[in-house]
Amino acid sequence: MGKKRSKSPAFRSAREPRNSRVDYVPSCVQSNSPSKLRWESEKPLKFPCVTRTLSEEELQDISSNPYIDLAVDEQPIQRVEPIKVCASSRKSKKTEPEVQKASIQNSCKKLQVELQFSQRLAKKLGGKTEYANPAGRIDVLTDEFVIEVKVAHNWKHAIGQALVYSSYFPEKSPIVCLIGENVYEYFDIAERHCEALGITFRTESDFDE
Repeated sequence: MGKKRSKSPAFRSAREPRNSRVDYVPSCVQSNSPSKLRWESEKPLKFPCVTRTLSEEELQDISSNPYIDLAVDEQPIQRVEPIKVCASSRKSKKTEPEVQKASIQNSCKKLQVELQFSQRLAKKLGGKTEYANPAGRIDVLTDEFVIEVKVAHNWKHAIGQALVYSSYFPEKSPIVCLIGENVYEYFDIAERHCEALGITFRTESDFDE
């Protein structure tokens, strides 16, 4: 009789259900004789729970084992860039209340310039300043003229007010007088509209003579 062959997975009894079998991995272990290899009976691989940091040699031994898959699908760590906050300029923009305050101060300064010139003009022509009427206050009212004094860039306001105020004094001639450093910037357009509406156009220099 021949040697009795060992029972291998290929010769298992048909009575053993296949589903009850655990997946086994053959492990090749070198015997005491360096020229011969023996196969151990199939045993499931079991790894103890590692609670310490493995050394590089241990990691190399594990990675060299063909039955252990150490490939890990690691997602690259995305670095979150810090949000850049624009540094405020040393010359910060004015807030709304500051803008309103600056606008009021600028308007008051212009009104003061207009009032000072109106008083000087009324004294020279012998008239009254800030003369009240139903539509508002006339800058200078004399026996012959209704004079509206405005800073140059407000030439449209001056023309409108001169027309309205002179309607209360049909016997007096309306005059628009522009003052300020930029008078000649608006000279042509203001003079053209005044002539079209029958208003006498003058500048600050005309009354200083």
